[in-house]
Amino acid sequence: MKHNLFYATACAALLGLSLTACGGTQTENKGQTAESVKSIRPDGPIESNPASTREFSTHLVGQHYVITIKRQADKSLPTIKSDGGIEFYDNRVDVSITRDGREFFSQSYTKEAFLDFIKADEAALYVLLGMAWDENETAAKGKIVLMGQVGVPGVEEGPSFSIEIASDGSTSSIVKKQYQETGAIEHTTEDLGV
Repeated sequence: MKHNLFYATACAALLGLSLTACGGTQTENKGQTAESVKSIRPDGPIESNPASTREFSTHLVGQHYVITIKRQADKSLPTIKSDGGIEFYDNRVDVSITRDGREFFSQSYTKEAFLDFIKADEAALYVLLGMAWDENETAAKGKIVLMGQVGVPGVEEGPSFSIEIASDGSTSSIVKKQYQETGAIEHTTEDLGV
């Protein structure tokens, strides 16, 4: 009888320990889950795109041009908040072009350069996604042509633009593309890293 009572007490103690251990494990898992969720949602703004610098070389009107396009997050610009509540830094793109080894053009672009072409409520959700050199348009128009795109961070879609720079550097203009080839521009900007 004492022997059975001993086994019953030992089993009850082991059962209690296992239940406590299970409860402890669940509490630890809840803590890990909360930590995982916290790591998914950052505490502050994050970069909408990685920084990049690309260089391209072309001949136009008998002269050699080197186009350098540098994209980076600009923490001095207002941040953009996504529908999911994540804040993103906007980008700045610096373009410099040399002609036959001498500086020909230098300009810094932010989303602000494109605000005349987009609605205010859309602009509040957009960042400057990037810019790329448009080799085909440069050859067709006899001037340096860049592509620019603004859009929702992470989605990588939005209106695209042509930035046309005269071959003598005297003028530059921004034109909204009538036919929005988001797939092509997205592909090109991804390839170029800008």
